[in-house]
Amino acid sequence: AQALFGVLPDMTTLGKYLAGGMTFGAFGGRRSIMAAFDPAQGGALSQAGTFNNNVVSMAAGVAALRDVLTPQALIALNDRGDELRDRLNVTFAGAGLPMTVMGVGSMMNVHTPDDRWVALFFHAMLAAGFYLA
Repeated sequence: AQALFGVLPDMTTLGKYLAGGMTFGAFGGRRSIMAAFDPAQGGALSQAGTFNNNVVSMAAGVAALRDVLTPQALIALNDRGDELRDRLNVTFAGAGLPMTVMGVGSMMNVHTPDDRWVALFFHAMLAAGFYLA
């Protein structure tokens, strides 16, 4: 999203997505912020985590970035997300349902003026074998 919208953030945090769903997280930011975490400097901030230095998570992250999350794959994923969102909106409108799917690329969310519709949609999708998060 940063490249898509031309945003240069102060900090970026990344989660399991980066390692194909494995326990993983990463953060980065402007040099002035990241300098606070430099262990070569006195008084550096520590950064601890349950899965820090976990070999399986690191290997999954390398494989995901090298083999799976290629620029071409991410463009295709976001194109499919845009198409799915458009098709869902046409389907909801055609069925007279007060629901709209909004988002960008593969990220989307269902909106409705009545939360009961969201619950019905969630459970109908679950019954059909689709797990939504």
